[in-house]
Amino acid sequence: MGRACVARAVLSRRSVLAGAMAAAAGFLTPAPIRAAAGDLSASLLEILKGSKTPAIAALAWKDGTVVAEGAAGVRAAGGAVPVTPGDLWHIGSNAKAMTAVLIARLIEKGRLRFDMTLGEGLPMLAAEMNQGYAGARLLQLLSHTAGVPANLDAASLESFRISMVPLDEQRIEFARLVLGAAPLSAPGEKQLYSNSAYVLAAAMAEQATGLPFEELIQREVFDPLAITSAGFGAPGREGAIDQPLGNANLNGEPVPQAPTLAADNARVLAPAGTLHLSLRDWAKFAAVSLKGARGDTGYLSAQSWKTIFTPVLSEPQPYALGWIIDMQTVPGSRLIAHEGSNTLWHAMIGLLPEAKAFVLAAVNFGEGRPQALAAFNALMGDVTGGTQR
Repeated sequence: MGRACVARAVLSRRSVLAGAMAAAAGFLTPAPIRAAAGDLSASLLEILKGSKTPAIAALAWKDGTVVAEGAAGVRAAGGAVPVTPGDLWHIGSNAKAMTAVLIARLIEKGRLRFDMTLGEGLPMLAAEMNQGYAGARLLQLLSHTAGVPANLDAASLESFRISMVPLDEQRIEFARLVLGAAPLSAPGEKQLYSNSAYVLAAAMAEQATGLPFEELIQREVFDPLAITSAGFGAPGREGAIDQPLGNANLNGEPVPQAPTLAADNARVLAPAGTLHLSLRDWAKFAAVSLKGARGDTGYLSAQSWKTIFTPVLSEPQPYALGWIIDMQTVPGSRLIAHEGSNTLWHAMIGLLPEAKAFVLAAVNFGEGRPQALAAFNALMGDVTGGTQR
């Protein structure tokens, strides 16, 4: 049985970022979900049974419309407030695909280039950066081939967590720390998954436009796609159970974490993955990405989409720009997929361009990946007629 190359890009809530990818997530091959009138809630509740995962949500889209969606469980472990299909979910490193699209939009406007070097994009650091980075280019940052380490050390990340300095200024200091040391490999030589690389790419965008990343992604991604629920950090208001809470693993038990700065990575890491939104809004991004993979040029040019979906190196995985491109899992279609987690949530996305379909799944427990994967795989079976290998 073949395996799905779904990237597991993990951000740690304790600021020691794992930044690794699961080499192959693998299909669990459960029976496809048979949703009653498109409502997955009862089936998702069955997936939760026997697990510690407090809640799960999922959505399937095919032939231009949502064909099934649902949510089951509770917003906080040990609580009684149920989740709803409209709740907000932290999607972790799945946000990298949005950062890549933002960069492509700025390139089409002439503000950046995929072949722009770090020295060009961050001229204030050109004289002091390690010369091993002299030839590193924006495309290499987004494809994890620039030799950039996965993360800064824990102490540095903790200092960023508590910093109240404007975020664009923080990203320049972040870049200074990263680029002051030698790269782990020569740019273009190896694929090394890096959260830091996406922060550097965002810093280049900020310098090119004079606007912070958070405003840029609002203008270039959220607003054009009518995404209204997106925000950064843990969803919800402190002291309320108005959204799913992320749950830490304490001796195998999920423990709810209040939606404070401590419940996510430092804000400077937003381009690498501190985003939350509803599944319906995430579906808007998935839908335009699916169209782009099928050749639609209404949002980005054909060349931009080709670059976004073309792996730069194939080992250890065929990583493009924010996506893993798998040609083996589903006969007749590419699987374009990713995962994300900050250890309190876990989320998955899979596009099937030739099947005109995509699937989303999310849980509010970092250890709940098996439940998210079960829903993801079952819905993949539904939208492909159960033909995945």
